[in-house]
Amino acid sequence: MESILNILITELLVWLLDERVPLMDDGSQLLKALNVLMLKILDNAERTLSLVMLINLLRPLDPSKWPLLVSGSPQYNI
Repeated sequence: MESILNILITELLVWLLDERVPLMDDGSQLLKALNVLMLKILDNAERTLSLVMLINLLRPLDPSKWPLLVSGSPQYNI
């Protein structure tokens, strides 16, 4: 079963990589807040687990779990 931490980190990374975020009103502030949130999560999570999750994210995403990111609009291809 996929852990909540894994889902959370993946979602945060998707938002951080989304090209539309800087174009939003206060998009730069949102990016700063997301970066701080990611750092706080990684600082407080168990180190080995965090590292394993980040390394696993280097693999292609599973289309059954992230259909819009894998096969959706081109801006989401990670």
